[in-house]
Amino acid sequence: MPKPWYSIKAAAEGTDVDEISILEDIHPWFGCNAQTFLREFRALEADTVRVYINSPGGSVIEALAIFNGMRATGKKIEAHVLGIAASAASYIAMAADKIVMPANTFMFLHNPEAPAHGNADELREVADTLDKMAVSLTATYAK
Repeated sequence: MPKPWYSIKAAAEGTDVDEISILEDIHPWFGCNAQTFLREFRALEADTVRVYINSPGGSVIEALAIFNGMRATGKKIEAHVLGIAASAASYIAMAADKIVMPANTFMFLHNPEAPAHGNADELREVADTLDKMAVSLTATYAK
């Protein structure tokens, strides 16, 4: 059984805060996916959720779904970077109302990437799609 890439824990009784940890790659084929994560995120009862992140990133499409799904809950979200929130994980951190990063932690951003093969027309189409993604992602980071 693959180990989960995140964990969910209700905080101490009497508090209105739940916690989630994202401590591995964000990738649907390695035991994690937005569908499972969001099902469990939506089941949390607290109004505030602390998301602890230490991840090298992964699939930007999964990160987009997680970002939008978390925001759609209306919960107050705090992202706490434990080591690194890189690539797609940095985008998930952007879903937070508040981001906490100790001085010795890192956030790493880069332009979207994709493996590609095909003829010149197909590769131009991939490049155009990456450009569209970059504009959308940059707008979220700037906001």
